[in-house]
Amino acid sequence: MGAVFCRRLVWVCRWWLLGTLALVEAWGVRALVFQQAGAAQANPDDGQHAAGGQATWSFSEHAGADPADSPPSPPARAGQASASEKRISYSLFLDPDWQKAPKEKPLVISVPGMGSTGTPIEKVLELARNERFPCGRFVFPHEPIQQTACRLAQALRDIRCREPDRRVALVSYSLGGLIARAVIEDPELDPGNVRALVMLCPPNHGSLLLQLLPWKANARPDQAISESFGRKPPSTKQPANPPGALANSVGQTESALTGMAAVWADLRPGSAFLQRLNSRPRNPNVRYTILLGDRAYLSLKDQQELQKWVSQIAPNQRASGEKSFWQLIGQLDELVHGRGDGAVSIARGRLDGVQDVHIFHFSHVGLLRSEWNSPEVRRAQEVILDRLRTCPP
Repeated sequence: MGAVFCRRLVWVCRWWLLGTLALVEAWGVRALVFQQAGAAQANPDDGQHAAGGQATWSFSEHAGADPADSPPSPPARAGQASASEKRISYSLFLDPDWQKAPKEKPLVISVPGMGSTGTPIEKVLELARNERFPCGRFVFPHEPIQQTACRLAQALRDIRCREPDRRVALVSYSLGGLIARAVIEDPELDPGNVRALVMLCPPNHGSLLLQLLPWKANARPDQAISESFGRKPPSTKQPANPPGALANSVGQTESALTGMAAVWADLRPGSAFLQRLNSRPRNPNVRYTILLGDRAYLSLKDQQELQKWVSQIAPNQRASGEKSFWQLIGQLDELVHGRGDGAVSIARGRLDGVQDVHIFHFSHVGLLRSEWNSPEVRRAQEVILDRLRTCPP
């Protein structure tokens, strides 16, 4: 009996640890450190330079260059960033001479996932550039998803004013799919020039991993996030006369923490944002494509064994209708091979009204990183390119 208990306890610890790691990698805990430093850095794996010293294209105000087009700048020390990096917030970087591309080629714009400045998904844009598609990448800080969607809508409207006949194809990764949908499915935001949306690993109905955080009833999201990392939530009161450097550091940290918490709150299954988003119909003028992964961490047998054990130890929670930590752990399809990609379950990635859905054997984090050159991801790349080539008029 003791051996069985120990084995099951090891299973629970594995699930908890894997869930925590998935939160770190897929939902931006690690990225919080970079945002506090004000970093808008390129992925070291994609061969691009770090951002620094360039103006951003701020929608209707002025044009600027993509940081990747600049000479390489010295890498910043940990916890430091240049002044230009700290200025980067909402930006849309467009390829040089994008307006000179043939009109039959849609403008391909990437909308990255959480904690990303757009550089991992730059690999998808390189595929498009190899076929002469003009490209752009949208980058954004951590703020409520609806607010980010308003900024993207502004940028797309500006593009339509400059190029009325130019179609736009959005390619999103993870959180970016919700941002894109919040634009094209809201009649007040829809710019009218988007004709295709290709979503990679979209959490269309949220991710149960976010339930692992110790949320409390009526608590501010940033308070829940802070407590989950063993720190006090940011105060709404500012110190009387903080030193300049310290004040900037504190302000950036609190802003990043609050923004991260707001996004996480939106991503929880059943959140007000998701209910509002999924209550709207799909945009009839946009062709939707969804690519989901089924490569996770644990087997279905592991999950079934854990669920059986949980049913024996949590009768009180079942009777009250509350979901305990133990019950939640047993329901994480996100972490099960064949049912999720390590961050998003297949069931919560599907979307009513979208038939063009493809399941591949890749993981959420590996898709744009370590698994990019795998045979399975190459198959996914062909689907992406096909949808760009056949973008509706």
